[in-house]
Amino acid sequence: MRNERMPRLYRNTLAPTPMLIGMLRPVILLPDREYSEIQLQNILLHELTHLRRHDLIVKWLSVLEGELHWFNPVVYLVRREIDRACELACDGAVIKCLDTVGRQNYGDTLIAMVAEAKTPKTVLSTTMCEEKKALKERLGAIMKSKNFTRKVLIFSSVFFAATLFTTVLLGASGMQKSSPNDGNSSIESIAWEVINNEILNYEQTSEVEIIDSKISFLELVNEFDNLADRTIYVYLLEYRLLPKDLSKVILAGGMRIDEKGWLTEWSSMGQPLIVVFEQEGNAELIGLLRTAEISEKNGGLEAAVKALLEENGFNLSFGESPDTPRPLLF
Repeated sequence: MRNERMPRLYRNTLAPTPMLIGMLRPVILLPDREYSEIQLQNILLHELTHLRRHDLIVKWLSVLEGELHWFNPVVYLVRREIDRACELACDGAVIKCLDTVGRQNYGDTLIAMVAEAKTPKTVLSTTMCEEKKALKERLGAIMKSKNFTRKVLIFSSVFFAATLFTTVLLGASGMQKSSPNDGNSSIESIAWEVINNEILNYEQTSEVEIIDSKISFLELVNEFDNLADRTIYVYLLEYRLLPKDLSKVILAGGMRIDEKGWLTEWSSMGQPLIVVFEQEGNAELIGLLRTAEISEKNGGLEAAVKALLEENGFNLSFGESPDTPRPLLF
């Protein structure tokens, strides 16, 4: 590695774990604690290997495509696999020239770093400490044959190429869906945002991992043109989430699973209703309701939508209108 590319080394009390940050001016940050000579050597080898392999550029690209296609859950799964492959390949490159004792010391350093990590890693950095549940895989891989690095590198390259192809494909598909002739393109994007938020809620529990998701039903159930200066549309959303291990999911609060083991959208508050302004295929989210919140005693769906408008600060327009809301499902 050329000297001009050698990163600066800093201690920082806010750093949760050793990490490499910065593409133009790379910096290695260490938590403000004491390290043994062997630990420091392994940490620097790990982060300098990330720098030599340009893993930060890979992470930037994966984050960029996640921002562009936030509505598609496949992108999040691919980004997770890219992070995993980067760390495994980096480990393999480091231990390639180490003997058995050196590998054992490197594994001990990993264990020490994971045990002391207190906060989540940042998305635009490479760190020696990843999620604790990935530690077993990394330690096992460290003791494998020398062909490991090449295999992981090939896998990572193929996976990343497939990701770029998927991104281009999704981009072309998204451009087609945004045409004025397709009135549901934006509402589908909002629906995926709701689903992705639910996935994040489930995966706050470290043992829960959602490996697939799908929209099973997205349908207009009512519309109102007498509540605001634009027509309001209400969609009922039904979706399914597939956990890797259903036994890790705590079913509470009216949650349901279907006959195939997929988690449904049901909770104690019923099913989600997406309330939007929509015009020429472009939807603007007003907010979310739940079917259990809708009660004829309290004025029904119209009253609930009106309350949602007021709660989120939208201007109401209650001018007299000869048209009444057209009920579809409610």
